[in-house]
Formats: sequence, structure tokens, C-alpha cells
Amino acid sequence: MRVFVIVLPLLLAACATSTVEPVQTPPEQVVDHHNSRNSLDWMGVYRGVLPCADCPGIEYELTLSADGGYRLATRYLERQTEPTVVNGRFQWNEQGSHIQLDAAGEHAWYQVREGALLRGYADGSWPSGAQIETMTLTQQR
Repeated sequence: MRVFVIVLPLLLAACATSTVEPVQTPPEQVVDHHNSRNSLDWMGVYRGVLPCADCPGIEYELTLSADGGYRLATRYLERQTEPTVVNGRFQWNEQGSHIQLDAAGEHAWYQVREGALLRGYADGSWPSGAQIETMTLTQQR
């Protein structure tokens, strides 16, 4: 009986100190529906001078309207005194982060950023590094 009295508390203590691992549930994925289209104040006038292969640059003024319309004025520096102006429509990509101008705007792509538009290259690639600054139009406030 003494053995039972000694063993029983030891067994109970062993059971009491065993740890049960809690069941880990995966964290809920938060879906962020914010994008440039619905989170940024993108309407307005954007200006900048973009690179030109055979002149000092091309002066751009792109105005985006809430209804999907745009006005684009471009002027080749040291070649034109008056800008060439086209009007047209633009469309958002499915993710709401980029716009594309229609044929009048040569189907140009722009990434919509906070206070700026980044112009994509004609081959479909995007500027990187130091090129980003030279391909950016700044929103006028």
C-alpha cells in the first residue's frame, strides 16, 4: 500500500504537468481592396519633361478627368513653339494601378502613383533605378 500511496501522487503530478499543444489555426488573410484608382487623388494635371532621342526633351502636360477623359499636350524642346494637343479616353487596368491612353495618346501606359505618373516604355517595360525620375510626370497642386 505504501508503494501505491507513493506512486499515485507521482502519476497524478506527471499527468498534470503534461502540456497539450494548442491547435494552430492559420491567420486570416486580409484582403486589401485599396488601389491607385480608389485610394489616390489621381484626377488633375501632370507635368514633366521626358527624354527624347534627338532633342533636349519632350514637355508633357497630361490632364486626367474623373469621367475617363484626358488632354495631352506635348512639345519637343528646341523644335516646337506650340504644343501638339490631343484629347481622348483612358482605361484602368484590372488591378486599378495603371492607366492606358487610347490611340490618340499612342496607347501609352502610366503607373498611377501618389502625386505622379510613371510613363512606361513603348516596348511594354517599365523604368527602374535612376530612369524612374526621368520618366515621371508630377501632379500639379
